[in-house]
Amino acid sequence: MGKRRLVHEHRINENNYEELMDIFHNSYKLKNDLINMEKCAIKAEKLVNMDSPEASVIELVTAMNSLSTKLSTSSKLIENKAEKEIKEK
Repeated sequence: MGKRRLVHEHRINENNYEELMDIFHNSYKLKNDLINMEKCAIKAEKLVNMDSPEASVIELVTAMNSLSTKLSTSSKLIENKAEKEIKEK
């Protein structure tokens, strides 16, 4: 009877060890996730404050998109005006 009890306790200890290792691995993963989220938050804050090289690129791309939109609009207006003039002649 004493041997059975030792085997049972050994199994319980193995199960506890496996559960503890699972908890340890999950804790480690969560800590890494937290660190990565903090890095993302810092990067996002820099972008919002425009204090990073990425922010300069974003400003440049935004300005280029704005210019592109204005050029497209101007081009369409010129085309429409040219078509009207051709039709009038």
